[in-house]
Amino acid sequence: INMKPLEGIKVVELSTMLAGPMCARVLAEWGADVIKVETLNGDAWRKQAGTTLSPCTPDANPNFDMQNLNKRFVSLNLRTEGGQEAMMKLLEGADVLLTNFREQALEGMGLSYEQLKGRFPRLIHAAVLGYGSEGPDKDRPGYDYTTFFSRTGLMADLPPAGGGPLVPIGGIGDHSVAVALVGGICAALYRRTVTDTGDKVDVCGTSKGKGYAGGIKRWNLHRLKETHGSGPVARHAGSNGACSDPSRVFKGKHLPGHLGAEKVTVQNLTVVKVDVENNLIAVKGAVPGPNGGTVVIRDSVKA
Repeated sequence: INMKPLEGIKVVELSTMLAGPMCARVLAEWGADVIKVETLNGDAWRKQAGTTLSPCTPDANPNFDMQNLNKRFVSLNLRTEGGQEAMMKLLEGADVLLTNFREQALEGMGLSYEQLKGRFPRLIHAAVLGYGSEGPDKDRPGYDYTTFFSRTGLMADLPPAGGGPLVPIGGIGDHSVAVALVGGICAALYRRTVTDTGDKVDVCGTSKGKGYAGGIKRWNLHRLKETHGSGPVARHAGSNGACSDPSRVFKGKHLPGHLGAEKVTVQNLTVVKVDVENNLIAVKGAVPGPNGGTVVIRDSVKA
């Protein structure tokens, strides 16, 4: 059958900037009919081209387009009775309401999950949140820099050992959250085929970032335990993994040419042959191990 997996699914998107719109874009690429609802001033991201040095002309706005391909658009004032009535008409035939508005704002417009589930029992209410739907920070705004990278400590885990906090490219955390929410929406849609009822699905930047940061922290703390005993040591291990040396970046000697060079020395680890066709590197030598010793490598490894 020549059809996309989400053909026949209707999504009403009420979101701005990156995470929510990117989630909706993926759903649209998979065949969903996505209607993006904007304020009368439009999504703020329409006017942010200068922040990424992206061109913006009457015919193209790639900074905005990347998150908003394959959608239909409508502007509504949801603070008015007419705007709210129009929104309810859109939701009558919708399968998913996708938003990144805070709970307080949704309640003010009558669009929270609790307010809608009685009228639209089969609707999937999907939300991008900064700090989750519960707890003292649930109504705080957040972006990937503040929730995904900073609050989780990931910003301090990414640089090499001894380096200061790394400020990454904006949008990485947003897009990670978007992909996670796509999975949650698809799971809720499948569950609905069994239960015939909708659901509430949300992903927050903090919890998604902790998933990455937690793995890196465990990696680094394991190395610290191996090298300094059982007590905690306040030292940033960076990319120095403890389980699979060499896992960090090594300072090498520059050689002209490309990967097919016959020999290159990386510290005391020597690449003796490169098989580009089979994506293999034959190496020999030793590198520092987690306990101050060495790890000897004499086998072919994947490039």
